[in-house]
Order: sequence, then C-alpha cells, then structure tokens
Amino acid sequence: MLKTFTSSNQGGPTLVRYEALLANVPSLGALRETRQPRVVDDIEERFQAASAHSDWLKSRQYRSSYTLPVFRGDELSAFLFFDSTQRAAFAPRSSAA
Repeated sequence: MLKTFTSSNQGGPTLVRYEALLANVPSLGALRETRQPRVVDDIEERFQAASAHSDWLKSRQYRSSYTLPVFRGDELSAFLFFDSTQRAAFAPRSSAA
C-alpha cells in the first residue's frame, strides 16, 4: 500500500491521505523492480490518464517530477517524489567546458 507520509509543497493544499495499491500503479511497480529513479520532464504529456495523484499534480501546476525508490536491504521502504513547476527541471544539465 502506498500512502502519503508528508508533503512540503508551497502555496496551496497538500496531498493528504492519498493511498493506492502498488499493484494499481504499474509505473511505480517498475521502479521497485529496476531500483532506479524516474525523471518525468512533462507531467501533462506523460500522465494523461486520470488518477488522484496525477490530477493533484496538474491542478497545482507541477510540470516535471523526479521519483526515487528507497530500499532497506531488498525491501522497498518508500518513494521520494520531487516535483517542479518548471518543465524538465530534473533533466541533466550539460556542463560548459
């Protein structure tokens, strides 16, 4: 079961008491399996199907997201979500030499 533990967004209501079965969120299940983070550069484009979490992100004008699965040994403990109102905020930056 996924549950919102805390939210630190500014300027509006937080995502409280959100719960979902991990089996019902295939994209997060894939992160559990690969143990890799996920970068979403354009939330509006990537998450077109309605869900409580996606709808909340869009209503708060979030445009990009970084999701990190957190493990304790082999067991999934949590997901950390970082969201931004800027599109592609978590994309790798090219460094000027």
